Formats: sequence, C-alpha cells, structure tokens
Amino acid sequence: MHSRARHKDKWFEYEQAMIRGLSIRKSADSCEITKNTSFKWRHRFLQIPAAPQTGKMNGIVEADETYFLESFKGQRRLPRSARKRGGKAVKKGTSKEQVPVLVVRDRHGETADCILRGTSTQQIEPALIPLLNKDVILCTDGMPAYKQIARQANIVHRPVNIAAGQRVINNIYHIQNVNAYDSRLKQ
Repeated sequence: MHSRARHKDKWFEYEQAMIRGLSIRKSADSCEITKNTSFKWRHRFLQIPAAPQTGKMNGIVEADETYFLESFKGQRRLPRSARKRGGKAVKKGTSKEQVPVLVVRDRHGETADCILRGTSTQQIEPALIPLLNKDVILCTDGMPAYKQIARQANIVHRPVNIAAGQRVINNIYHIQNVNAYDSRLKQ
C-alpha cells in the first residue's frame, strides 16, 4: 500500500491524540508515524478551523463576539512574562491581552467563527456580511457596530439589551445559541 494511503487511515487516530492533548512526539508514537509527519499533520489540522466553515446562513442568525487570551506559544521572545495554561488577564474586562473572535450561528446549526483585529464596524463587517443571505434576521447584543452593519447591508436587525436584563424578544429573538457555542468553544 502507498504510504499516503496508509497515513490517511491514521488521521482519525491522530485527531484523537490531539484532542487528548498529546505532544507531537507522543502523538507520533501513538499513531506509529514519524515525528516529522506528526508535526506536519498538527499544523495542517490546526489550519482547518481557519478555513471558511459554511455557506450563506439563513433564517434567524445570531452573532456575538467572544474573547480569548492572546497566546505566544512557541515563540522565543515574549512581549510579556510567561503564564501557565489557562492563565488570567492582568486587566479586568476586555483588553489588548485578549483576541476577539466573531461567532455567527443560524438556527439550522450552521456555524462560523473568525478571529478579528478589533470589534469596530470596519473589522466585523468584512467577516460577517459574506456569511449572511439578504433575507436573514440578525440577532445580536446591543453593540452599535452590529446596528450600523445591519443598516448598511439592509438586513433586519433584532438587538437584545443584555445589560438591561432583556434576553429574549417576542419569544423568538435571542443570542442564547451563539453564547452556548461560545461556552463550548472555550472549553
């Protein structure tokens, strides 16, 4: 059998090793592949989430941003002191230590996420608009950028005012699905 065909049979096994958090070397040993192959696969598999994940979303679409601590894993010179896995930001709330991620999800389960440079209209719009059909109803929190994006794209927008305790509008419009996905993504 050709070596590439033999390796394809081990992709699922390698994915499981990654999920278990094994190192490149231990993953290679577990899957009986070379450490060079393990290194290539690790980087190839980690690039998959960066690829477009879905076509156009339909119906009621929820969008929200979540934040992850910026990681410098693998870099020799850190712009800050090292911290342990799962560390905490030095400053409370959002800061430059955190990277915003836009998460968009429709009620059919189609999901997309995208790393953003910031949370202004100029940063969110190019990531959000290509995901949406023109006839969607966009549900978001009350952030002004979403209101402006929806108005410019002529999309129906239903913002919920979380700060005022409003979680659902008319028993239909909410961002609970996208927030639940955010929580699972962080785990």
